[in-house]
Amino acid sequence: MSGETRDSKNEYRNLLIQTWQKSQDSYDKAVLTLSAGALAISLTFIKDIVGGGEIISKCYLISSWVCWAISTSFMLISFYTSILAQRHAVKKFDEDKLDFQKPGGPFDKCTHVLNIFGGASFLLGTVFFIIFVFINM
Repeated sequence: MSGETRDSKNEYRNLLIQTWQKSQDSYDKAVLTLSAGALAISLTFIKDIVGGGEIISKCYLISSWVCWAISTSFMLISFYTSILAQRHAVKKFDEDKLDFQKPGGPFDKCTHVLNIFGGASFLLGTVFFIIFVFINM
């Protein structure tokens, strides 16, 4: 492989990594923002729409709050595990022991799992809240 081809491939790989990191960062922030915003909207809904009336099926409302709180927690923890993964990769690189297949070690996997569960918890909370709204409208 010529040096020019290798350089082009490395540039393309670096571009893919940069766009992946930006997408991951956007995903993390979006789920965190949406979960926190959903909690605020649900409180507004109760205050303005339900008002002093009777709240029916509180279990759906509480379930949505729990899911959104869990989602927010997962996303905050994933920010931290992402930092640990980066720190791990730098340490292994400095020791010349970096596994390029899994540079962040176990922290990469943990971050990935937390992101999946954070998104899933947000969606589940949204489903519970929609059911709650439907019942109380």
